[in-house]
Amino acid sequence: MLSIARAISVPLGMADPARLHIASTFWRTASLPRSLTYVFDSATFPSVFWVNLKKIPQAEGEKPRKLTLVGPKFYSGGVSAAFELVEPFVPLGELPTLRGSLT
Repeated sequence: MLSIARAISVPLGMADPARLHIASTFWRTASLPRSLTYVFDSATFPSVFWVNLKKIPQAEGEKPRKLTLVGPKFYSGGVSAAFELVEPFVPLGELPTLRGSLT
């Protein structure tokens, strides 16, 4: 599955002024819906890791969790236990209201 994604990925650093809609591939992702597992392959680091959503501890009212993807941490294999508790995201300002009806 990931071999096909690697074959069709846009190379890093590719730029074509005639095709501004094309961007370099940084992550390739595959999902396995039956097992609630997501597989990630970095285009900048030779490592594949996966997250099984069933194995991330969660309790009602608990803070959200995140996996830090920048800095000195690199992942390989199953990383569900590496998710850390964080403060909830707070927007910088009010969200814009939609004008008109969506129906």
